[in-house]
Amino acid sequence: MRSNEEFPLNFALEISYLVIAIFGPILLEYLIIANCCFKSTLSRHGLQKILMWLLLLWIIIAILYTHYTWNEMNNIPFFCPSTYKYTSAENRIACQIRAANLLSMWSFLLLSILWVQFMCAGWIDENLDISNKLANDA
Repeated sequence: MRSNEEFPLNFALEISYLVIAIFGPILLEYLIIANCCFKSTLSRHGLQKILMWLLLLWIIIAILYTHYTWNEMNNIPFFCPSTYKYTSAENRIACQIRAANLLSMWSFLLLSILWVQFMCAGWIDENLDISNKLANDA
């Protein structure tokens, strides 16, 4: 049993999450810029394939990361209320960072799922332009 002052670190999982959290959005930005500004030859199907693999990887990392970090703060409530008796100010900061990290990770996953669904439904074309579909449906 660990005390409230110790936080376990799963190094491989932390590094995997860090890499996908940094390079996933960078890859998306690169694809958007390449398709919009430089008229890349990447087809919508190719883009869908890349996004599906990135989404699958993100889902796996999110599930594993959440599983291994969910109880790392012992019995401290998830949203870190100010009324809770923390053993130190650092514990409250760590709790807030953990909560923000998990919320942003799952928010990004939800937005990624919506993005892929819009692409598969044809709402986003190969130039990553959603305005044509919106204008044609209006």
